[in-house]
Amino acid sequence: MSDKVAAIDFGSSKIRCLVAKRKEDSFEIVAKSIIDSAGFNNGSIINFLEASSSLNKVASNIESFINEKIDKFLFSIENKSVFVCNFSLIQTFTKNQINQKKILQDLVQKSFNEIQKFNLEKNLLHLFYCILDKKSSKIQSNISHSDSSYIQVTGILANNNSIDEFIDLKKDNFKEVKFIAPSVALLSCFLKKNSDENTIIIDIGKNKTTLTILQNSSLIAHSSIPIGSNHLTSDLSKVLKIDYDLAEKIKINHVIELEKKKQQPHQFIDSKFFKDGVTRKISKELVNEILFSRILEIMKLIYRLAQHLKPNLLNSKIYLAGGGSGLKGLEIIFKKYFGENVFKLSTILQNDPKFLDGLSSEYLISYGLLKSHFERPSNEVIASLQNNDGILSKFFKFFSR
Repeated sequence: MSDKVAAIDFGSSKIRCLVAKRKEDSFEIVAKSIIDSAGFNNGSIINFLEASSSLNKVASNIESFINEKIDKFLFSIENKSVFVCNFSLIQTFTKNQINQKKILQDLVQKSFNEIQKFNLEKNLLHLFYCILDKKSSKIQSNISHSDSSYIQVTGILANNNSIDEFIDLKKDNFKEVKFIAPSVALLSCFLKKNSDENTIIIDIGKNKTTLTILQNSSLIAHSSIPIGSNHLTSDLSKVLKIDYDLAEKIKINHVIELEKKKQQPHQFIDSKFFKDGVTRKISKELVNEILFSRILEIMKLIYRLAQHLKPNLLNSKIYLAGGGSGLKGLEIIFKKYFGENVFKLSTILQNDPKFLDGLSSEYLISYGLLKSHFERPSNEVIASLQNNDGILSKFFKFFSR
């Protein structure tokens, strides 16, 4: 049986795969592959035969490269099918209490039952817990020193149908498949990087923007808003009355600015964008206004969401990730509203090649899948569901470690 694990990130345009084996307390990457995707769109399988062919192709590529059959695969489930459920319970701990471990176990078990009870049509992929101080909302590193605390449990779930699709898709000789949410893969890349401070990851995807908050390398909050970079393209297409592809080109190439440039003549979109040779007078100022207004909406929603989740934005490092983070001028706008501690993940990868072991940013989710598997977050109660076996045994195994 192979000791290697393959992590596959299914995208609408590309399928990315990394293969790794355990190396002491971490892992070592031994192969990588990237192919054109077919049969997938926005996190769903739209053509089963094409999707199956794509999966078989990427698996065959890596198995040929390492000359070995791989039994264990990690699949990412796109954000479209992922849901978050938060549950909190107040509990008072005293310094001399003997059965603190039992109390914690009972609290997490109760949260687990509640989440399962109200989400029968979903599978629980991940379950995180943290003990917070009731007054300061800070994570307690040792519950024996906490007089008044509450446990916060965050469950990350996926629709049964979404998981069933991928189970039906997998090759017959895939002996073990584990499902990991992309958000968990993403946050895994930041574990142990900034353990003494708050870290906020804003993942701007095609149709959704996801907010993930880490405190002391522990997941304390995860939520999303149903607006992504695709909405900016749609706005341009509708307001300017142009086709979607042209609107996408204009969006990608336009440098979004905070304010109108004063005393500057009226400027129009370059004629090179128009395939038919007929130049249209599309004002750059109007393009900027359309894009900026939607970005401002996203930032306001993020701010409200973050305030509800109680992190201190000014004292947190904020990382912009996802395809939408590549928009020109976006980082400057976010810095204006959220402070100087805003960084584009792509810039960090350029300046710190070791962040992903020298891999390019396109392998970010695949790399995060491996980190989540080999270096599981310390406050994750259960690992991802695999082949429907032993979810409660994984749950109780955590407390016996």
